[in-house]
Amino acid sequence: MAIMLGRQRNPYTSPDEELQKCISNEHLSEHFKALARDLDVVEPKHPDHIFKTHLDSRNNMLFDSAKANLALTYVNAFVNAGYGKDLLINNSESTEDWVFKNKEEGMTAAAASLGMLLLWDVDDGLSQIDKYMDRREKEIQAGAYMGLGLLNSGITNEYDAVFGILTEKLEQTQDPKLMIGALMGLSFTYAGSAREDLLETITPIILDPDYSIEVQAVASLAIGLIYVGTCNEEACQSIIQNLMEKEEGDVDSPFSRLFALGLGLLFLG
Repeated sequence: MAIMLGRQRNPYTSPDEELQKCISNEHLSEHFKALARDLDVVEPKHPDHIFKTHLDSRNNMLFDSAKANLALTYVNAFVNAGYGKDLLINNSESTEDWVFKNKEEGMTAAAASLGMLLLWDVDDGLSQIDKYMDRREKEIQAGAYMGLGLLNSGITNEYDAVFGILTEKLEQTQDPKLMIGALMGLSFTYAGSAREDLLETITPIILDPDYSIEVQAVASLAIGLIYVGTCNEEACQSIIQNLMEKEEGDVDSPFSRLFALGLGLLFLG
């Protein structure tokens, strides 16, 4: 029952310490890796194994390298998610850092994907992501914030490191890339938690016209994820008020559809 409550991200607290760890998903990584070993699937797979490139006679150099690297990053993260090791990014035998073989958004995706590879493994994962959080490249910093959120997805404990780190980053920066990274990181960890302190932190960003439409839109999506299915009135009103104050030309940005998505998530189900 405790594991089922953890799966549903239920806020119920148990007086039994061991049961509470199950509800808080603190043993999730341990159980996941044990199952992987039992099924004999823990051996990391290279994206080329998935693409079957050795069977393709065409010249792969025809592909745009930036897009090809981005595809490799995503496939690598999904196929090795939660195992803690892979042959592309988190590979101790490699002398090259895959994150720096990408450009701009590719760097963000690569840094964020580390959180997927280390999914739920808070003990080892935090130190590995931390080295990217203070890089001078904003794309890498933003990706590291997302990676931190993915790493801690659904896990709650007394330290609450993600909340402390990412809310502080939000307060310290006005850079859109870094703010978007921090907002997405918070939404990955606290999706479905309906935490009031996050509502107090994020709704002012949605309502403040000094922020760009991109930041406001991602903030709306984040609050939709955190308060998914709750019909929360304050969250709903913040998104609606923002949309009502927009001029017609303001919604031309592709990001504007995220306002609708955030609003829809609040009423999911």
